[in-house]
Amino acid sequence: MQWEAACVALVKGLPDQHCRELMCGHGDWNSLKLHTVIQNKLADDFLSFEKSSSRLQKHVATMRSKLVVWDSASVSSEEDFPEDDYSAFIDHWASIQKGKSSKKYNELLRRIADDISDLSRKIMGDEQAQETLRTRRPSQTAMNYWLEIQGHTKRLFNRLTSAVSQGCLTHGHQARLQLSPPEIQGTEIEVPKFRYSFWLDPKVLPHSQQRGLWRDVAVVSFPTPESATPSQSPKITTKKTRFDLSPNDLSKPLRSCSSEVEIYNLCDALTQNCGKGCCLGLLPHGEWHYHVHDTTCKDRELESVGDILPYKGGKNMTTIERRAIALALATGVLQLFDTPWLRDSWTINDIYVDKREQACLFVMMELDAPLKPDPIERKNQSLLVHPNPRLFALAVALLELTYGAPLSSFREKSDGDDDFTELRIADRLTQRIKDREYGAFTSVVYRCMRPVSDDYEYGLANEGFRRRYVKDILIPLQQEYEDCVSRRRGVRSRNL
Repeated sequence: MQWEAACVALVKGLPDQHCRELMCGHGDWNSLKLHTVIQNKLADDFLSFEKSSSRLQKHVATMRSKLVVWDSASVSSEEDFPEDDYSAFIDHWASIQKGKSSKKYNELLRRIADDISDLSRKIMGDEQAQETLRTRRPSQTAMNYWLEIQGHTKRLFNRLTSAVSQGCLTHGHQARLQLSPPEIQGTEIEVPKFRYSFWLDPKVLPHSQQRGLWRDVAVVSFPTPESATPSQSPKITTKKTRFDLSPNDLSKPLRSCSSEVEIYNLCDALTQNCGKGCCLGLLPHGEWHYHVHDTTCKDRELESVGDILPYKGGKNMTTIERRAIALALATGVLQLFDTPWLRDSWTINDIYVDKREQACLFVMMELDAPLKPDPIERKNQSLLVHPNPRLFALAVALLELTYGAPLSSFREKSDGDDDFTELRIADRLTQRIKDREYGAFTSVVYRCMRPVSDDYEYGLANEGFRRRYVKDILIPLQQEYEDCVSRRRGVRSRNL
């Protein structure tokens, strides 16, 4: 892990395409451009770095020769030797066994490990390396947020459907929910905040407005003040203050909202315009108050992620775009499981992307439409294929983003035509993904295909498996995305 962090730090500042080529094994690690970047980064330590690097290469070359590993990094076999001379193969094998018994390999491996540690310290320094390792582990605050976010999403959905069914029966109510990771600042994390877009029917708009429109809001969750629910004991006590419509900076984590105006008709509240950050009112729901904050409405042009694959998927999508979409999808799976927003066997055609902002993903639904649960037969069938159908759907989505085409387009004759056809195709593409991707992204796809559980429970309703999901999938994707953003900022700062 320390060496991985050091390698990430070493290539930081390179253009995205150059970094991608290096990590996928297609780039030149001895190129002048990389040499210059490293020299500028290490300054006076560069000569020492070169010596350590040469020593490591020498030790690795020795190990390769001892184990008879070719330049392609493949291990030799009988087929690499002349058919009429198996003695050469036997001699090599005997030499390998002799080295193993004499503990020479262990000593050589120890030297390689020491070289790697030495290079890591030169690149990052001991304290910085340890700090990098710490940032790749979720804090307890962040973990608690991830464990509870689905409950917040489900409660808010129930409150919204209640609001539209009681307050406005003249038209249907469409809503979009944006999929976005939380904003974490050190050990502090924002209160649960959801970005919605609601469709306002012309019937509820002023006569001058001939057509309906989408209204963007941020719904922020706060514990109900004690004075509002005397029979309950909420986790956090919020002091009750007078009504205030002062704007809030929604780009920063919120801790409280002073508005006391209760929303009785959601459509009427959404037609108000009090300015960015102002609170339009609150929706009380047991131990929680959901405050609806005004935000700047954007003219969005949405299409399904599946529709963008022909011209935007695969190599036509930048690494940072793919990482952003992957993180949003993984966030959505954890946030929306067992809610009406996302069905069990979802596909990328159920997720929508803003053409102008590729990183903005949405799910859509009719709040007052009757819910259609998945047939029990289909659920049982899906569990036979994969222990968690939602996780398998995420693996398929990541593969389709990587390869730039629907999974079905990669079907081969040997894949058959039964319930396991998709699984066979996905498994084959997963085995080949290292030819196209690098870093933690590949391990995330593997983990989606072959999840690990400490107690053989693979449902996200199980807290232990949710913790695994956060550690094995969410955090690696979040770190990869942040690394891509950091590299892009480094390139831009040098070009200024």
